[in-house]
Amino acid sequence: MARMRSVHESDRIAIGWQLHDEIGQKLAAFRMACFGIAQRLSIDGNEAALQEAHLRAADELKTAIPLLDEAIRSVQELSEDLRPAILQFGPAAAIEWQAERFQSRSGIACVADVSADVDLSGERTLALFLVFTEALTDAASHEGTTIVDVTLRRDGGDVVLRVCGDGPLPVPGESISHDLALLTMRERARSFGGTLALTESAIEVRIPRE
Repeated sequence: MARMRSVHESDRIAIGWQLHDEIGQKLAAFRMACFGIAQRLSIDGNEAALQEAHLRAADELKTAIPLLDEAIRSVQELSEDLRPAILQFGPAAAIEWQAERFQSRSGIACVADVSADVDLSGERTLALFLVFTEALTDAASHEGTTIVDVTLRRDGGDVVLRVCGDGPLPVPGESISHDLALLTMRERARSFGGTLALTESAIEVRIPRE
């Protein structure tokens, strides 16, 4: 229970920071821009002064709208991170989609070798997807990572996900963020009777299909 509480708390902290940094700051900047526009539109003066104020307000509005667009995109990305629609198409599609998304966002090459016959229930697919997302975030945090290789396959009654970066993983106790990521991934897998194993540079997660 203590481990699960730690996992849930780390999730809440991550979402909180994203809401603050990615969304809250953009909305605050948009609010300030709207306040400035409102002040310009409410001034008194002759026709020339009013016309100049309206032109400046229009320019400021053009600058403010992209801030709102960015906030909307951040909300959409956060929603996708929490439970993306791609999950309904199964684990193979979800892993490939997230690998492409990770590569686009981070600039780190992500090569996915995914077996098409992998199948899991909806909740197990979500758990595997969240483990994969955590593994990619962890890999991106390691200095010098330039490529991540991903394999997804069936092995008897299990689904096996392997994530391998091109550099060694930190040793236990060397990186708090890495240790917390491992805890999160291990507990997600364990909640469905799965396991997490480590090699020098790879993370392997097994989740039973049933």
